[in-house]
Amino acid sequence: MTSSRIRPIIPLMSMQEFSLDQPTNPSQLVGLLEKANVPKVQFEKDMVIFREGSKGDQAFFIAAGGVKILKKSDSGADKLLDILKSGVIFGEMALLDEPTRSATAVADSIVRIYAIDRKMMAQLTQTVPEFSIWLLQTFSQRLRTLNQKVAQMEKLQEMNTKMIMMQQKERVRIARDLNEGPVQQFSDYLMTLEVLELAAKKKPESLPAELSEFREKLKKGLAKLNNLATVLSPSDVEEVGFSEVLYYLASNMEREEVYKVNFKSDRVKAEDLDSGQQNTLYLIAQDALRNLAELGNVTTVTISLQKLPNRITLIIADDGPGYDFNKVKQGFFRREVETFQLMRDRAMLVGGNMTIQTAEGQGTRLQIEVPLKPPQ
Repeated sequence: MTSSRIRPIIPLMSMQEFSLDQPTNPSQLVGLLEKANVPKVQFEKDMVIFREGSKGDQAFFIAAGGVKILKKSDSGADKLLDILKSGVIFGEMALLDEPTRSATAVADSIVRIYAIDRKMMAQLTQTVPEFSIWLLQTFSQRLRTLNQKVAQMEKLQEMNTKMIMMQQKERVRIARDLNEGPVQQFSDYLMTLEVLELAAKKKPESLPAELSEFREKLKKGLAKLNNLATVLSPSDVEEVGFSEVLYYLASNMEREEVYKVNFKSDRVKAEDLDSGQQNTLYLIAQDALRNLAELGNVTTVTISLQKLPNRITLIIADDGPGYDFNKVKQGFFRREVETFQLMRDRAMLVGGNMTIQTAEGQGTRLQIEVPLKPPQ
């Protein structure tokens, strides 16, 4: 059968006006409701249309004005869920599924509303095709919105789980750093003190030189302890800005002669990022630089911090051995892969992302992007 033989029951113009792809004009619905003699009610600002828990026997179509939808919180206070504008139907679930109201509706301004009871709703859906199509459009949109909210909640739950895992990994890492750093150093100090006690008894003349050497060890140990405290929690971001704190982190690696650092940065102030973004970028940079130090075969690291119109970009590139993705797929470099995943998850938690470029013998390039904090 060819399309030329089909004769539409409804004129073509009506099909275009009320297609599911082109929502019905609210003013057209007002005309339809007027023709059907649907009762119209006016509420002054802050008047209650219905209360949560009350019996539901009407749906409402907003012809003009706005309606606030409120929900009681656990503390008993009214929490604002939404503000509905003209052209929206609300309260219809009382006619379709729920015998009582699940929220409170209050006029946000002078509002004119058409009140549709159950009998009238059935008549309209049976006798006015345009009204039925509009209801279908409305429910389809609400279903899409509900699905989006459910997806957002699932994503939030997943991200919360990841955050808990990341915090646990961070505790393990800090414990490892303390054991490999200060704990080990102070164990050495105790042994040195025992040697000094023996020297004081047997060769007291050698004591001044031994004490001088021990004093230098203590100074270096204290400096490392200060560096660890600063690295774990930089306290001067608000004072000097994120760029300077990141520079300190990078230059600290160079001072310890781990590798050479090339640092270039736009001026990124503290107010360009919220505290969560600052901590996230700092922790990612910290993990990346520490991992490169542990590799032991990296000679130069380039760090670039760029401030773009709508985002901050941090690039960390090294001249190390890089990674063969075929070997990664086979299960090699598991610890490094877990670290990269942790960095990426951190970036995602603040609305950012991270990409990795690497090849065997060609080093690794990390690019982390987070959205710029909107102006107040």
